[in-house]
Amino acid sequence: MKRIGSDPGGKARGGRRGMLAVTAALSALAAGAASAALPPVPVPAENPITEPKRVLGKILFWDEQMSSDNTVACGTCHRPGKGGGDPRSGLYPGKDGVFGTDDDTFGSPGVPHMDRRGMAAKNALFGMKPQVGDRTAPSYFGNIWAASLFWDGRAGPKVIDPVSGGTVIASGGALENQAMGPLQNAAEMAKEDRGWADVSVKLQHARPLALATRIPADMKQAVEAHPRYGDLFRAAFGDPQITAVRVAMAIATYERTLAPDQTPYDLGTRPGAPIDPQVQQGLVWLESARCTVCHKPPLFTDNLFHNIGIRRPFEDQGRAKVTGVKAQGGEMKTPTLRNAALRTSFMHTGQYHTLDEVLDEYARTKVDAEPLPGTNEPYALPLDITVRQQIKTFLTTGLVDPRVARETFPFDRPVLRSERAEGLKAPTRPQGFTARFTAPGVVTLDWKPAPGASDYLLIRDGRVIGLPTAPGFVDDGGLGRWQWHSYRLVARNDAADASAAVHAGVGVPALPLAVAGAAAAGLGMWRLRRRKAKAA
Repeated sequence: MKRIGSDPGGKARGGRRGMLAVTAALSALAAGAASAALPPVPVPAENPITEPKRVLGKILFWDEQMSSDNTVACGTCHRPGKGGGDPRSGLYPGKDGVFGTDDDTFGSPGVPHMDRRGMAAKNALFGMKPQVGDRTAPSYFGNIWAASLFWDGRAGPKVIDPVSGGTVIASGGALENQAMGPLQNAAEMAKEDRGWADVSVKLQHARPLALATRIPADMKQAVEAHPRYGDLFRAAFGDPQITAVRVAMAIATYERTLAPDQTPYDLGTRPGAPIDPQVQQGLVWLESARCTVCHKPPLFTDNLFHNIGIRRPFEDQGRAKVTGVKAQGGEMKTPTLRNAALRTSFMHTGQYHTLDEVLDEYARTKVDAEPLPGTNEPYALPLDITVRQQIKTFLTTGLVDPRVARETFPFDRPVLRSERAEGLKAPTRPQGFTARFTAPGVVTLDWKPAPGASDYLLIRDGRVIGLPTAPGFVDDGGLGRWQWHSYRLVARNDAADASAAVHAGVGVPALPLAVAGAAAAGLGMWRLRRRKAKAA
């Protein structure tokens, strides 16, 4: 007997209704596919894209000689094959300054602390080891469409020349502003009070990409045609002058050519392309989990700032530190989901290392989180096993550009010095180190190659004056012959481990000068006494 209210076909009809709902959602998404393509990359009028500028920017981005101690390039912390992020991780002690507490974060290791002379100096938190940033390195995928950059958006659209103070880009220059920041940051790439003159002089002496191996063809050809940085800047800008603005413009130009637009999502949503059911279904699952509230297609970010409750605002003010608006405390920029599955750390704290951990975070209720944008709903999202798996599948397949994952053009890159650093012994010390005046105010230094050396640290009178990558250096610091100048030289391997030091000097030592002065004074007294004796 059929029970009242029973429906033997109800389950089937319910399943059909669910499938109809999914089908309707797929149809709606398919209808909007033509508008889902990535927009054109915005380019400021003041910095048009040219090929010589692009390849110069690529060389600068991957040259560790851009840092004060030859150990960190822009690309050190931003690897295409790692989703534009940093595969390395270091611990930062958080606001309380104590390691091992709840407010610790995981950031990118930068340079060891250096004083304004470029000499290694002890840091209160990290000693003589590389310093670690307080936030993980964000991906640069998606940045080429953003009006402001960094987690807190401090790199804005208007570019001011840091030397002259004049406006060089009125709007759309966030990439240029971002490129200048790390080069002057004493924890990321710079010594204390570095200044742009130091960057310019260093690049004038450097051989482009001298520390890199497996150099891509476009970079190799450019360096062979223009073996000095001055030549590369002349090709890109018309003259060899190396300035902060030109460095930033070149790097930004390179980054604007890195559009990850060949993901299955992009190929499956192009106008006229056949509908890819897997891509469309992935979008449905993202939508059902409310991910697209902030991670909006086709950029898969809204490029806005939100506090999703990862940390309390007093631990990291985020956007509020830039704007001064208290209500924006703890807000961070929405990262793109494009190529995010390639990353090894997530969130601005770097505290999660798998997509499962990220999804776990979104399923928890957070005390200090804002509601989902445009709603009164919390960030505690209902994510059952099916939804989680579908989202992970879409992120790992639908939103990964295979060129990025394989690091092929335009996402190809050289192998960095720091990637070859494992298991090395310190090099032997250089031999035949000499210093001699070769022109007024100019000292030429020579030595023989040290086996196992990648570069050399050259110090004059307690100040680092160069990090040449081959024997020989011209010190054109305007030195006087009547003063003693002491040089110290060490060889360093790919891990920046140093050899024993060798020494040389030029000029007149202080002691001989003192002896000569005393002798002259004594002779003068003798002559004075003799004249007095004759007069008597």
